[in-house]
Amino acid sequence: MVNLINSPDVYGDTIFCDDVRMEASQKLIYIGVYKGAMTIHVPFPVRLPNFCFAVSIQQRIKIFDPKITLRIFMPGDPDDATSDAASLIAELGEPQSGATLKMAEENSTRAGIPQAEREYVHTAAVMQFQSLEIKQSGFIKARADIGGNRYKIGTLAILPAPTNKA
Repeated sequence: MVNLINSPDVYGDTIFCDDVRMEASQKLIYIGVYKGAMTIHVPFPVRLPNFCFAVSIQQRIKIFDPKITLRIFMPGDPDDATSDAASLIAELGEPQSGATLKMAEENSTRAGIPQAEREYVHTAAVMQFQSLEIKQSGFIKARADIGGNRYKIGTLAILPAPTNKA
């Protein structure tokens, strides 16, 4: 027998990729997705011509906070658990108070989702960079600050390519 475990109140993930494009139908296309690690074949520091962080965050409606600070800690940045000094920072919010919950409610109604199943609000953001520098091997860590808490929403290992020693 398997136990069904409820999802946490807040959770999220990050897709690390070379590019994100949107179709006319509003579908996203992720190009060059990294799964767990990126291998660098040239000496550090390296400059990536394009790089994207596609962030998705779910918050339980009863505790929803639209003010989200995304922090991307690059290899060599201070400890992500105690520092606010991330290399990349983005602030998310809403244009008008209550706009996100109203939109979520409208979308749920349009999709025919029963009221009893409307538990979470989804927030998404794509951070796109040209000429992103990676100074050293280590980890790129994506974090979201919401309501005084910092949530882990993704990690990508940055590895030097193995050297062939004869």
